[in-house]
Amino acid sequence: MASAVPENLNEEQYVCLAKLAEQAKQYEVIGSLRVAWFIISSIKQKEEGRRNEEHVALVKQYRFKVETELSAIYAGILELLQSHLVPSATTRESKVFYLKLKGDYHRYLAGFKNGDETKTHQPHFITLTVKLLLLLLISLLLLLEAGMALSTWQGCHFLSIISE
Repeated sequence: MASAVPENLNEEQYVCLAKLAEQAKQYEVIGSLRVAWFIISSIKQKEEGRRNEEHVALVKQYRFKVETELSAIYAGILELLQSHLVPSATTRESKVFYLKLKGDYHRYLAGFKNGDETKTHQPHFITLTVKLLLLLLISLLLLLEAGMALSTWQGCHFLSIISE
């Protein structure tokens, strides 16, 4: 299913491919599973409203299967970001992009986890958001110190990454 990514690319090329994949929704499996989870949750609520416990039990079983698949995919992505991509980022743009992705996937996990599992992912999302804001502030200060006009700064590529 997944296509092979060449190993001889530089960091900028990997960032470009990652942005392209995210924007083009290359990883349809994730998108499809997320949509499935929302639909299944909606059906569960309707069946609970109808007090149809037999259907509710079946829907819960299926939702658990989807959540398990999503959790495994997200864990793999988070591991890749944590162990390889974030530590090897050499530009501010790539670091901001990888941290944003990391925060997104913790937020996705927190979106369907319950109780203590949600509490595990929410602090990561908040911490990553603060790191992103600090990186942006430092970038702004450096650019202003260098005499770059604010209007020029607004056109920087990495702002488009986090304005989604």
